[in-house]
Order: sequence, then structure tokens, then C-alpha cells
Amino acid sequence: MDQRFSKALPMVLFESFQKWLNGLPNIELLVDIVGNTVYNGHWEINVFMSNSTHKCEVFRVTALEKHPNADTLSIMKVFNYQAVVRTSDFNVGDLACYIPPDNVLPDKPEYSFLKSRHIKAAKLRGVMSQGLVLAAPDGAQEGDDVAELLGIVHYVPDIKNSGDGEMIAGPPFSGEKYDVDSWFRYDYLIPDGTLVEITEKLDGANTRASFQDGQLWIGSRENYRKEAPGGFFWRAMHDNPWLERLCRFNPDAVVYGELFGKVQDLRYGAQGNQVWFRMFEIMTPKGYMNHAEKMAALKAAVGSDPWEPCYAPVLYIGPMSKEVIMQYVNGPSTVPGAQNEREGIVIKPLEEMWSPEIGRVILKAVSPVHLEKKKR
Repeated sequence: MDQRFSKALPMVLFESFQKWLNGLPNIELLVDIVGNTVYNGHWEINVFMSNSTHKCEVFRVTALEKHPNADTLSIMKVFNYQAVVRTSDFNVGDLACYIPPDNVLPDKPEYSFLKSRHIKAAKLRGVMSQGLVLAAPDGAQEGDDVAELLGIVHYVPDIKNSGDGEMIAGPPFSGEKYDVDSWFRYDYLIPDGTLVEITEKLDGANTRASFQDGQLWIGSRENYRKEAPGGFFWRAMHDNPWLERLCRFNPDAVVYGELFGKVQDLRYGAQGNQVWFRMFEIMTPKGYMNHAEKMAALKAAVGSDPWEPCYAPVLYIGPMSKEVIMQYVNGPSTVPGAQNEREGIVIKPLEEMWSPEIGRVILKAVSPVHLEKKKR
């Protein structure tokens, strides 16, 4: 039976993907590539590019650290997160399930002890707890994703008063639903010393735009939108002539960016219904442009004007390290006029990288300071 997936594998990453496929047991692989599709004799696979896993993962408890301010509580390290737990609930060696912030538990009696089923970061007796730890379900194994089994869904905030037109079918090449995994979970996928770009993560609405078949298209992460007077997404196109030029100069590509301002909780100094747009990716039918290609395309569209106000705020370009992440993950927003903290950061290798675990390697680190303020 054919199994089809809706994302594209960059040509430059095919060789490493092929090696991974060839290492799978008990599968006779006849691998070829046509266009952007990998064939192995049984499946036609367009591999996910930036699909966040949003896992609620089973792990083994390796240590419990005494809480400095509460005799009945302990601090548990989960990957690069930490969670505050009741000491009597866990022993070293137990299997447990980690639920990251911004996931929502179902309305069931067993979760009635929670003040809110929407999991958020919070300080518990003065110590930051990044998410919730539960006992692993019966029969679960280490590494299992039990989100579906437990009925847990990822929280996606509504766009406030967008005023946009009805949803429409997208262009022939619609790109993908852009999402990014957490550095706190997958830090090892970008080794120390890798050259990376770190940008400020903006709190708004993921947006994609394109010029195909002689017309402009724009929409949200989920759907393209019909033009409507005053709609947020089409305002991004009309208020930023460089964005239309960028789309027209790169036909059949999809430009990704963030629409922010009067969109989500962080307003960046927006007055009234003011919104802005900053781009951060360009995807072609062959895959994403690397850093150099993307910046060349942006500068060609912007012309003699400064390119910085058109792009996600760049905080750092240089070698990757944990110390660099910790330096930039918290702090005030660098958007001119903003009076809020930054939501976090996005880490991208300057040259495209791919992993069988998550696909295209690009990670985010949401600011613990922001998550704590968001809870209030």
C-alpha cells in the first residue's frame, strides 16, 4: 500500500536519508529519487521538513533533586527541561511521561487536581517547572509518544480579530505547515561548533506567501486566505512592497514569516490594530534555501533599502554552544519600540541539516521567563 506524506526532502540531504533508510532492518530497499520524492519499492515518501513532533514522551527517571523550599517536592531533569514533582510519586528507575508546556489535557477526572488542563511553565515554591510529569501509562515503553493515547493535544492560540477572508485552496506548491521542535529536547542534533543563526522568536501568526500561476497568495500556517478589506494577512502583503517583490522574484517558492503586533499577547508596541511582518524562510519545490541563498533573495527584493526591518531579528551568527543558547534565550525583545520580553529564540544551521528523528534540523528555545509571565 502506498503511504504518502506531504513534505519535500532537499536534494542535498537525500544521500544521508538514503543511508538511514538502508539501515532499517527487514526492508528490501530499492531507493530512487524523482523530483522531490523518495521511492523504496513500496512507499512514495515526501519527507517532513520542519514538522514539530509535539511529543509527550515516556522516559526513565534517573535522579530526583531535593527542592530547596519544600520538603515534599523534588526537581526532576527531563532532557534539558526541569519539572517540579511530588517526591512520593516517583522513584529512580520509574518510567514517567513528560508533557511540555502548551499542551492541553483532556477533561477527565484523573486530571481534576490541575488548576488548568492547559499545561504552562510555572514557579512552584520558587523553582521553575517546565511542564508536567505523570506516571507512564501501563504497557508504555521508554521513548514512546503517548500524547494520542492520553488524549493530549498541542495548544494553538487563536489569531485575535484578524478580519481575513474565507479559506481557499492553496497554490500548486503550497509549502508545508511550518513548525519547529524544541532545543530543550533535541539539543544534540546541532553539535557544538556548528555555524548557526539565532533569531528572536516572534509571538504572532505564522504566515506564508507566494506568487504562482500569475497571482499572489497569502495565508496562515493552516490555510490560504481570500483577500478581504483590512484582513491581517493581506495587510502583510500590501503594507510591505518588498514582500510582493520577494514573491515575484522567486515564483513557485513559498515565503514564510511572522505577522505580529495586534495578533497575540506580546504586542511589540503596536497601537490599535497595528501589525508588522518579518520573513524568516523561503521554501522552493526542491527544499528550503540555505542562509546565504535566502539572504541574497531578500536583499535583491529589498533593493537599496535596509533589509533588517524585513527579517526576523538576528541576535547571533556563529558557532553553536549551550552557553550561547542560555545567553540569548531570555531578554527584552529587540523589535524597535517593543516593551515586552522576547518569546524565545530560533536556532538554524547556516547549512541545511537533516535528522531521521525530526526531519529538517531547526530548533526553538522558548524563554522560561516568558513562559512564567504568560502563566500570570
